[in-house]
Order: sequence, then structure tokens, then C-alpha cells
Amino acid sequence: MDEQLTELQAELHGLRLVLTIALDLVPRQREVLDRLRAAEGTLRQQNALAGTIEVVRSYREIWEQSSHDGSGQR
Repeated sequence: MDEQLTELQAELHGLRLVLTIALDLVPRQREVLDRLRAAEGTLRQQNALAGTIEVVRSYREIWEQSSHDGSGQR
């Protein structure tokens, strides 16, 4: 069980890395950030599973950082 959990965590880490790179290439970053914020709010209202909310929150924070540090287009 621990091995499966470790492998799942590693896969999620890899997915986050790939998506972070892809997010920097998206031209309409402000729109995506707005949608991530809305999705997070909706998930919280619907009492979605914590893991689902955490993934959306994590990407929202990555997206916000990308927008602030100038590495992404606004």
C-alpha cells in the first residue's frame, strides 16, 4: 500500500511539473486564473473531496505565481 501511495504521489508530482510548463505557454492566462478561482470556490461550496480542492488550489497558486513573476503572459 505504501508503495502504491508513493508511486501515485510521484505521478502527481510529474503531472504538476508538465502542467506548470504548459501553463506558462497559454496566451490567455488571466482568463484561466479566473476560471481556476471560480472552480475552487464551486468545489468548496459543493464540499468536494479535499484532494480535488487541493489540486485546483495548487494550480491556482502556481498560476498566480507565474502571472506575478513575469514568466507568463498576462
